Amino acid sequence: MNKRIFKLLPALITIIVAGVVFCCVQEKQTGIVITEEFSGPEEIPAEKTSESGQDIWVYVWGCVKHPGVYRLETGARVFEAVEMAGGMTEDAGEGILNLAQELEDGQQICVPSEAQIDSEKNRLQEADDGRININTATEAELMSLPGIGKVKAGSIIRYREETPFLVIEDIMNVQGIKEEAFRKIRDLIKV
Repeated sequence: MNKRIFKLLPALITIIVAGVVFCCVQEKQTGIVITEEFSGPEEIPAEKTSESGQDIWVYVWGCVKHPGVYRLETGARVFEAVEMAGGMTEDAGEGILNLAQELEDGQQICVPSEAQIDSEKNRLQEADDGRININTATEAELMSLPGIGKVKAGSIIRYREETPFLVIEDIMNVQGIKEEAFRKIRDLIKV
């Protein structure tokens, strides 16, 4: 029996050592480790600091090739952070960013897509047309319309909570608002 134990001893030791190594490797993989290394193509080495002795950290995301947190010298500009993130992707809408803006520590830089910029422009144009959206207007906004007082404004709000207005003519489904009242407000409202 003792001979069997001696024959199995090297295998047993190998298994124990392998288990310890495995546990150590797993611990390093699951632990949170903050390092100076990032995936950007032009990173600043750990020894290099700005003239003031402080660096800044910025988060670059959106339509860039390598979104992430990057370390830059104090006084760096937005274009430098975007370059560190691999540059803009093909669908980026670069015209909205001030690439010359000086960065601050902890700043977040989002490079929007061209589609996002177009969508925002459309939203702002719709918002600036001066008409009141009857699906989203407050009671006070509705009361600014001719012939709409507190009672009718409340009726409009209650109606739209159950059935949103699909076209402006749907407002005539609200109790107290008929064709004559609609004619007074039709050019002042939208959905």
